[in-house]
Amino acid sequence: MQAVQTEATHRRERMDKVTIERIECFRFDRESARLLLPDSTVKDCCGILMLGSATGELGIGVFRECALKGDFIRWACAFQGFKHHTVGEGLLEASLKHDVWGDVRSLAAENALRELAAGRTAAPDEPLFVSLHDHAYCFEHAQAYVIF
Repeated sequence: MQAVQTEATHRRERMDKVTIERIECFRFDRESARLLLPDSTVKDCCGILMLGSATGELGIGVFRECALKGDFIRWACAFQGFKHHTVGEGLLEASLKHDVWGDVRSLAAENALRELAAGRTAAPDEPLFVSLHDHAYCFEHAQAYVIF
């Protein structure tokens, strides 16, 4: 019980202290989409929202967008408001904007923010987790990229 309380306290403290300094969105090619989402179809595209702190920690949220039409930058601009805000403020914004953003963006944002709040580090037995945190891998498979 003590370990659970300590972890929850740690996460709560990080939500108030860790600020988001970098926001990156990668839309991946079809081959990477099949690796990330094995049940994806030919029409599916997917990508990640990567939130970075000043200390280099990352939070990643995977998104699937079957109907991503038009400008990827405009689609990703919704996340721009996170910059220089704490993780807690980001979670509040994602919650408040859910109706406007829709499920895809909101879920990607919430997952990235929660991962950043947890301060997770890559485990050696999670190759996909490690790959998504590797910028070289992401750039190699990116079809589109935007940074704020």
